[in-house]
Amino acid sequence: MDDGQFQSPEGLTVDKSGKVYVVDTSNQRTQVFAPQQSNDLNALLPVLLMLL
Repeated sequence: MDDGQFQSPEGLTVDKSGKVYVVDTSNQRTQVFAPQQSNDLNALLPVLLMLL
């Protein structure tokens, strides 16, 4: 899958600088999103909805 796409997001955390880390277990990876990049924030919305 491409960056910003998830199959099974299982959790997320935010560090002190505002970077968001999303764990996608089916893809066996962690994606990092920077708050300064609007494309990153747009990619996070579906993940947040899946985790609710």
